[in-house]
Amino acid sequence: SMPVGKQTWFGVEFDIIDPEKNNNKSILTLRGTYVTPAFPEKVLIPMRHEKVRCLYFLHSASNGARTLIGEYIVRFASGKESKIDNRIPGNNGNWWTGYYYDTGEESKPVGILSRSTLSGNPEWRYLRIFEWVNPYPDDIIIGVEAISNNTVATPILLGITGVCNP
Repeated sequence: SMPVGKQTWFGVEFDIIDPEKNNNKSILTLRGTYVTPAFPEKVLIPMRHEKVRCLYFLHSASNGARTLIGEYIVRFASGKESKIDNRIPGNNGNWWTGYYYDTGEESKPVGILSRSTLSGNPEWRYLRIFEWVNPYPDDIIIGVEAISNNTVATPILLGITGVCNP
């Protein structure tokens, strides 16, 4: 099952919300036309209002087809915005499969041994860690909007970690 609390993968720390301490909510799941058509198409995630060098996204997708499944819009205090494509393969991947060997991966796969499976047996599932380098490191990030492109894929976001400027 998904570990909760402070978790470190590839040297990046994420604080995974424990659903038992948060009204059974832990991850952000967006609309996908196949499994989650009633879910929200986009959600604005408030940030701590800090200047950061980069953001790390811990995300995945269910039914992740090879396509542009959505985007993240990083919003700054100055009014600037920066768009990040959320695509498979590239910076995201399918929860059900591991690494895409036939193309350049920009993200790192994180294997999670899931005990809640259709087969009833433990099986590996995969998250992705993606590093986005901030083009405006002297501007304060006030929020990140996660947006679905309404494909068969269901975009899933588990965490965002920022690395502050020195």
